[in-house]
Amino acid sequence: MKLLHVSGRVCLVVAVGLLSGCDRSQRVPLPQRPTTVKVDELPELGDAIGPLDGQRIEVAPPKGWHVPAQSSRWIVRFTASEQTRYPSIIVRAEDHQGIFNVSRANVDRFAEQIADAFEKDKSAAKQRMTIAPIEIGRFVGVSYRRRGRAPYGIKKVIVERLLLDTVAAGRKYTIELQTREGDLDRYRPHLFAVAAGIKFLQPESGDKTRQPDAGSQLELIEEDEA
Repeated sequence: MKLLHVSGRVCLVVAVGLLSGCDRSQRVPLPQRPTTVKVDELPELGDAIGPLDGQRIEVAPPKGWHVPAQSSRWIVRFTASEQTRYPSIIVRAEDHQGIFNVSRANVDRFAEQIADAFEKDKSAAKQRMTIAPIEIGRFVGVSYRRRGRAPYGIKKVIVERLLLDTVAAGRKYTIELQTREGDLDRYRPHLFAVAAGIKFLQPESGDKTRQPDAGSQLELIEEDEA
């Protein structure tokens, strides 16, 4: 499996540990297989919600988490409580050209597609991101981290973000964890549990359900990397 870095351009690590067109400081070991998360160690989930996204998926929240009202900005969103905005887990989707279903066989190519897309994204160019293959039960995709600032009362707060991307039946799904600064590791298992619990279904023929905009970021503003 390949580990990609995005920092204005993509650096690709090959098996012998050499980089093509990258600085020595960006060298990292090549994982021989994707990160594998043990599902039996993840938090328990609540009841599944759906079918969603035009009868395509079912998603379950972490047990005890709140499910806010529906919005065109996401397929479904979960928050740890009704009173707080963070932490939250958000599922978005958009049509995807190219890979129709991400699998172990093509996850490297999918990671390259994600990296290429970020190279063209001016906001993403501010941050150096590591795009790594990941397996969580039946979920196969890539993971990466980002940071942003968001309104919180009369000020803006730092928001840490961990995102998981995959493609199923031609739809790219992003499952994103957003937390206040310093809380990402605490709630990472809840994100992994949601991803592992997603059921991908066959869409109904002739479905005309409005597609959510996968680019909506709840007013997040990308932050320059420190």
